[in-house]
Amino acid sequence: MLCWSTEWSAHPWSAPPSSVVKLNADASLVDEGLVGLGIAVRNHKGKIIFVATRRTRAFWPLEVDEAKALFHALRLGKKYHLQHIILESDCKVVIDCLSKGATFAADIGTVLCNILSLCTNFNSVIWSHVTCDGNCVANSLAKLVPFRVEQIW
Repeated sequence: MLCWSTEWSAHPWSAPPSSVVKLNADASLVDEGLVGLGIAVRNHKGKIIFVATRRTRAFWPLEVDEAKALFHALRLGKKYHLQHIILESDCKVVIDCLSKGATFAADIGTVLCNILSLCTNFNSVIWSHVTCDGNCVANSLAKLVPFRVEQIW
């Protein structure tokens, strides 16, 4: 069963309920045309399950960068058979669109559709907008890896 909801936190990262895994995703524009994506996945005890980084050459608007990071997080969540997830981002525009199931014909529309399509692989998905403080690990990871490299730890 897939459920959609949104929560907002004004505080640093907080642990999810015991049966849920939290995926934090962020994007970073390192140089003109070079985008880094960072993912941090933690359980209810705050223990890292895995982290990932990816770098790609692209000229996307900021919201597309952030949506691509969420897509990457979901792709990895599917790969590692996660079932109940909270997906966190510091990009309110993208989280608001996803929580409403809204897609539109702008640059971001295709990415949002891909994200929503991937969500059918999970039993539950909660969208969460967090402050930059709550997303600092994913942000740091987005700045780590050289061009054309993906690493998962």
